[in-house]
Amino acid sequence: MTLRLCLLFLLVPSLLHAEIVDRIAAIVGNSVITSSEIMEEANYRAYINSQPPVDDARMRDISFIAAVQDRLIEQTLLAEAQKGFPQASFGDESQFEQSLQKLRSRFPSSEALHSDLARYALTEEHMIAHLREEQAIMAFVDFRLRPQVRLTEDQLQVYYQQTLLPQLRSEGQATLPPFDDVKAEITRVLTEQEINRLLDEWLKNLRSSASIKILE
Repeated sequence: MTLRLCLLFLLVPSLLHAEIVDRIAAIVGNSVITSSEIMEEANYRAYINSQPPVDDARMRDISFIAAVQDRLIEQTLLAEAQKGFPQASFGDESQFEQSLQKLRSRFPSSEALHSDLARYALTEEHMIAHLREEQAIMAFVDFRLRPQVRLTEDQLQVYYQQTLLPQLRSEGQATLPPFDDVKAEITRVLTEQEINRLLDEWLKNLRSSASIKILE
């Protein structure tokens, strides 16, 4: 996802008429984010969300580019934090293989897959790299934050009474499940919500302590 800071020097023209083929959009600690990485990330997200490829007009939308760049900054911060846990292994290889196989199974042949990816200026290697990195970061976040989640019985009951039951009633469900039957699902939902809250706080702390320079 990121290039090391030394690659900065590769982008400096050594001759008067040297051509710069990529631009540095942001520097996060010792890593850089380039314009081509922003374009690739934007197309990757469009692809996995079954949206059209990102066109030139979209790439000129400052708010859109800022959002993609911001996501890459967060990914970079988490990837840097992950390096502090060399003893741990993040990412389930079997889960990765399942995700990759699910992607490939949508197409009758590898040629069809490659052709579809090419519409987004992506290759299968790009897709594999994104999937691996995404799953590793998600596993790292889960490793760091899930142990911090502490739910009480009162929280579960409040969600059951004030959120789940009204939702089921609004959907016209006549027979409402007893609390014990849905307790595990409520726990799962509230745990994910709490992890997301903790992640927001963690990212704010990472940003405040990191050197981040937006260049483009």
